[in-house]
Amino acid sequence: MPARISKHVHFSEEDAPSPSYSVSTLPSSTGPLTPPPLGYNSPYQYSPLPGTALAHPLVTPHHRSFIAFDLLQPIEDVQSLVRYNRFPDHVWDEPATNPPVPFMEVQCPRLPWRIVIECSTKPYVTMKDLVKGIYKSLHKTVLADEYRPLEPSLQSRINEAFIFRLKQLPEYERRMEHAKGLRRIDFLLSHTTFMGIVPGKEGLNGWMLLVS
Repeated sequence: MPARISKHVHFSEEDAPSPSYSVSTLPSSTGPLTPPPLGYNSPYQYSPLPGTALAHPLVTPHHRSFIAFDLLQPIEDVQSLVRYNRFPDHVWDEPATNPPVPFMEVQCPRLPWRIVIECSTKPYVTMKDLVKGIYKSLHKTVLADEYRPLEPSLQSRINEAFIFRLKQLPEYERRMEHAKGLRRIDFLLSHTTFMGIVPGKEGLNGWMLLVS
């Protein structure tokens, strides 16, 4: 008989610090199935106007190289998706922004938290830093004090998103994940598809996360 999952939610007892993690122009590729290069002759090669910034094409909404993915996926699955779309692995060492920056502050209108992403292996935030940083932040457990002030109707919708997320897991993982309680991604409700990032209003380091 399948394990029953209680609708009672749990919370972490400890607050965790904001995540800090870990772009070289892509060479032209050959073959009809290979996407156009992201470097030479692409908008990304040009310097933006002073005081502005561009996101990497893979995370720029409506760009021909943009790749949407489920934020529930771990970084390894996202890397596989990019590889499946015939982009080379070294794209993960590309700067996430132009000009490159040592840290990024990413906000989402659906979340009360700000995601702070710092560079790790390079002197700038890489594509891997960006995707991994967003994933790590969204999968942090939610504290009771972050949940209690919410309107009851919103709490109910978050609880439903939590239960739905558990149901997507293999049965043997459900009880363990249930015991860990709500995660920040549950606050996105059903809007867990990454739709890119766009510049915010806080200079080169401020960005907005788009989801659908």
